[in-house]
Amino acid sequence: MPTPNTVKNQKGFVLIFSLVILLIITTIGTSLIQTGTIEEKMAAATRNKDIAFQAAEAALAAAEAQLALATPNDADFKADCTKGLCIPAQTGLANWERAIAWTNATTFTSANIITTVAKQPQYIIEHLKSVGGNNIMMTNYGENVTENPLKYYRITARGYGATEDARVLLQTTYAKE
Repeated sequence: MPTPNTVKNQKGFVLIFSLVILLIITTIGTSLIQTGTIEEKMAAATRNKDIAFQAAEAALAAAEAQLALATPNDADFKADCTKGLCIPAQTGLANWERAIAWTNATTFTSANIITTVAKQPQYIIEHLKSVGGNNIMMTNYGENVTENPLKYYRITARGYGATEDARVLLQTTYAKE
């Protein structure tokens, strides 16, 4: 049986030990909650960027379809990118870096409007140059030599995610007889 002196000396130790264990468990729990919150924000940002990428791809496809259906006249391409048709910038910022280009850009329209984006995607088409020729092959080596010049276009599309903060810019080069 413990002596009265020993019991008297041990009364506060269990309380202090319990409080230290409680503090450690609370710290671990708080850390896990913060980690989960950060991971959720990262997943939402990745999803938002994926939506913006898909919207930009849809705009690229729409611009390619527009060029496949009808070739714009060279006179339709303007320095201020009227109707989204631009001549390449000769000095300074590239067209896709200028605000005026996106003000006049063609907004993606389709029977399937993208409902998950903050703003519909846009695209601009730049007429790069025409290359003439009877030496340009459109498909396999040695086949289908074209007599007509090829017109080269640079298509730049800008897509948005669920918020306008998530933006993706895609480019492609398109050639057409």
